[in-house]
Amino acid sequence: MSEISQLYCVLLAEPEHLRLPELSSALAAFKKIRLHEAARLARSAWGFAGEDLPQSQARELCLRLKEAGLEGLVLSKTSVVELAQAVGMVQAELAHEGIWAIFKSGEKSLIPWGRLVLIAAAGFETITQTSKKIEQGLSIAQKAANIGFMMATGLPIPIAGKKQEATHTERRTEIMFYLDLYESPPLKHWRIDAQDFNYSCLKERKAYNVFMNFRTLTSMLARQAPQALKNTGARLLAQGENLTSAGYAAFSDLDKESRWLLTAKLKGTF
Repeated sequence: MSEISQLYCVLLAEPEHLRLPELSSALAAFKKIRLHEAARLARSAWGFAGEDLPQSQARELCLRLKEAGLEGLVLSKTSVVELAQAVGMVQAELAHEGIWAIFKSGEKSLIPWGRLVLIAAAGFETITQTSKKIEQGLSIAQKAANIGFMMATGLPIPIAGKKQEATHTERRTEIMFYLDLYESPPLKHWRIDAQDFNYSCLKERKAYNVFMNFRTLTSMLARQAPQALKNTGARLLAQGENLTSAGYAAFSDLDKESRWLLTAKLKGTF
């Protein structure tokens, strides 16, 4: 038996168990660390209470979760779902039989409603930085020196400074939205970049705002596929909330949460 097959993961047993206070308490007890340190680990757990653990430690962590009011699921590391590579769609058609995903090439692929197993939405803060060169005039000291020279000599001849070129940098923070759809079997991974998507499928519900269209599309897909799991972001959108409170920092967070939900879904525990 290889070394990797002897390692185990502890997954939260229910989607609703991704509760940070209780998870922090369990991790603090298991790792024997302070609560604020455990809280940091809990924020990046995304359903994985523990990874790469010997079986005995995995079972102990499950006991700590139970004491905190949560349930854990012990699985070998090799049984955790690996995500298929994301395929981007730029447009969609919503039909009775499912979603017709449309790609940049113009090709289409049908995703039947009944085969959607997970709808996962997220928003990440991104910082864009732009730099431009500007000309700076004379400084106050240079202007004062020129005035003094002119008063002393009567000659309007500047004695200091030419216009200088400086670089001005602007930083802007934006939230970028993404929607992942997972189809099974076999497991397929479709990704929508909300900023680069044609929302004509929304018809009369289409708005002039990326976030509003993104939320409407997510809600429509969730209603059409009630059997599909919804991640934290999708549930927040369904409740009319924004995604800033979800805590996604990068695709790695979204992917990790999706691996947790898909593993439990496909193993029949959710």
